Amino acid sequence: MAVVLMTKIKTLSLLKFKVLFLSLFLGFFLIGCGGAQVPEITAQPKSKLATANSEFTLQVTAQVTDGGVLTYQWYSNTKNSTEGGTAIEGENSDVFKSIAPSDGFAYYYVVVTNINADLTSYANVTSDVAVITVVDYAVHEVSFYDEDLKLLSVETVSDGETISPTDFYSKPLYQVNSAEAVEELRVDSDTALFAVANVVGISNRAGLEAIKSNLDGRYVLEADIDLSDADWTPIGNKANPFTGRFSGKAHKIKGLTINSPSTDYVGLFGYVRGGNVLALRLTLGNNGIKGDNYVGGIAGYAVRSTITAVTVNGDIKGSSYIGGIAGAVNVGTITATSSATNVEATGNYVGGVTGDITLGTITATYTRGDITSLNGKYVGGVAGYSEFSTITATFGYGKVTGDKYVGGVVGYLRFGTVVASFLHGRAYGNDNVDGITGRNFLGIVLASLADGLGRLV
Repeated sequence: MAVVLMTKIKTLSLLKFKVLFLSLFLGFFLIGCGGAQVPEITAQPKSKLATANSEFTLQVTAQVTDGGVLTYQWYSNTKNSTEGGTAIEGENSDVFKSIAPSDGFAYYYVVVTNINADLTSYANVTSDVAVITVVDYAVHEVSFYDEDLKLLSVETVSDGETISPTDFYSKPLYQVNSAEAVEELRVDSDTALFAVANVVGISNRAGLEAIKSNLDGRYVLEADIDLSDADWTPIGNKANPFTGRFSGKAHKIKGLTINSPSTDYVGLFGYVRGGNVLALRLTLGNNGIKGDNYVGGIAGYAVRSTITAVTVNGDIKGSSYIGGIAGAVNVGTITATSSATNVEATGNYVGGVTGDITLGTITATYTRGDITSLNGKYVGGVAGYSEFSTITATFGYGKVTGDKYVGGVVGYLRFGTVVASFLHGRAYGNDNVDGITGRNFLGIVLASLADGLGRLV
C-alpha cells in the first residue's frame, strides 16, 4: 500500500510540475539568459569550385573558453546571404557534405551555438556564406588531417594544379598509404587526394580486415563499404585491443552482422584502449549484432577512448553490458552520436548508448528504439549504470524495460550528473523505476524531463 501511495504522490507531483520543467528545459535551449560566451569562428567555411553533381565538403572551426557545448546547424540559401536560409535536416556537425547542383551556384552557411556549462543560457554566431560555383572543367578536393585524424582543411584545386601542404599545416604531412612526406602535390586524376599524417586509406572489406594486423595505426575511410557478404569478426580484443585512430569521414559501413552469442567484446571494434573512432555511419544487417557480454555497435568495450560523431542503426542483443554505441565505457567520452537501435539483453547493465559508464562523459546524443532486459538490473535509455560520470544534452525516444533500477535516461546514477536530458517514452520495471533515473545515489539531475513517467509492472 505504501509503494502504491508513494507512486501516486510521485505521479501527481511530476504531472503538476511537468509544464514547469518543460518550460525550463526549452528556456535553456531556446530563450537563453544571455550569460553564455559567443563562439569564436576560427576558420570559416570556404567557397569552392565544383563540377556538376559532384560531392563537396565544407567545414567550420569554432571555439569557446567557458566550458560550454558547441552545436551546429547548416543552412542552404538561394542567394549570397545569411538571411532567409533553410535549415538542412540532420546536418549538425562541424563538417558538411553535399552534392553540387547541375549548374549555377549554391549557398551555405552554419550557425554555431554555445550552450554554457551550467546550461542556463546560450549564445550563437553565424558563419560567412560559402559559395559553391559549378564549373565545366575538372577540379579536386584535397583533405588535410593531423595525427589525430582531425580534419584541418579541405581545399578545392583545379586539375593539374600544384599545391604545398605547408600552406595549410606546419608539420610534415604524408600521402595516404605512403610513408613519404609530401612537399608538393600535383593534383590530377591519378593523384591520391589526401595529404594526411601517417594514415592508411580504406575503401573495401579487405582494408578493414587489415586493421587487425596493425591495431595502433591511423585509418580513414575513402568510400562506403558493404559487409553484408559474411559475418564480421571484431577489430581488437581484450588481449590485443585497438589503440589507433579511425575516421569514417562520414562514410557508411553497412550490412555489418555478428552472430557470436557466446563471445565477449563484440562490435565493429571489440575492445578499444586509448583509441579514437569518429565520423562513421554504421548500419547493421538484418540479423544485427549478437554477443554475450560487452556488446555494442561501435565497440564492445572502450577504455580511455573517444567516440565522436557516429551513428548506429540496427538490432543489438547480448547478456550483460550491452549498448547501442558501446557495451561499456571506462574513462572515456561519447559525443555527438545517434543510435536507432533496439537493444535486447538477458542480464544487467543495458543502455541505448552504453550499458555502463565510469569516469566518463556522454554529450549531445540521440537514441531511438526500445531498450529491454526483462529480468535485468541497471537499464537506461542512455546508460544502464553511470558512476562518477556526466551525461549532458541527450534525447531518447522509446520504451525502457527492466526489472530493477530502470530509468528513462539512467538506470542507476551514482556520484554523477544528468543535465538537460529528455525521454519521450516510458520506463517499466518492478523496483526503482523512473522517467529520468531509476535510482539516484548522491547524483545531481538538472533541467531534465520525461514525458512518460516511470511505471512499476
